[in-house]
Amino acid sequence: MPLRDSIDEIDVLLADLAELRQALCRAELSGSPEDALWDAEAGLRHVARRSEARARILRRAIELNLRRSA
Repeated sequence: MPLRDSIDEIDVLLADLAELRQALCRAELSGSPEDALWDAEAGLRHVARRSEARARILRRAIELNLRRSA
């Protein structure tokens, strides 16, 4: 279960990063990247928090698996 959920979460995180990249590219082309940079910074922090949460879930799953194996 954690493996499939993690794969799905990574897919979502990648999509979020791709959207951030596209927004920055559009802002660069329009000549107004300042506001987009603030939005991207907030978006990256959000992705980082979600990534960290997923890493904690995986760490707990690993620890539980190790306890069961012992």
